Amino acid sequence: MWAMPRTISLLAGLVFTSAGCASETELGMLALDGPDARAIGGLFEPRQVRTIPLESATTVSWNVRDTRPDYSLSLTIGNQGAPGLVRFRYLSPSGLDFVQAYEIECSEASTACRDLSVDPDSRSVSFDGFRIPDVALGSDDADLSTAPLRLTGTLRW
Repeated sequence: MWAMPRTISLLAGLVFTSAGCASETELGMLALDGPDARAIGGLFEPRQVRTIPLESATTVSWNVRDTRPDYSLSLTIGNQGAPGLVRFRYLSPSGLDFVQAYEIECSEASTACRDLSVDPDSRSVSFDGFRIPDVALGSDDADLSTAPLRLTGTLRW
């Protein structure tokens, strides 16, 4: 039986590095599918991973760029390896011209995250056609996400 982890937001400016991944190629990659994938690109290939350990959970964040998280995926993982909050964000390369945002809260009772599996021993998470819904960012006119994304592949930390 696992307890639902707390969810947190990543704090801008904090840098946490992960031991265990010797190179960028070992971080894995995800194929993206859906109407928004054309604007974002067909692959998510992170270059950096950060971990934030908490008492009851760990947040892992993968980023494509080192300078700012313009293309990132974060996952909160409970101490028993259960997934919690999953966030995927894309900011246009030229700055904050537009944002595409996707988010889902996984819970023990929900079947929405059945295509997501976490293996804490191998420090990996696998997405098997995992559907992550688009979310509105309030009244922000720059929010261009239009439909859910499907993620397929494995990421490591």
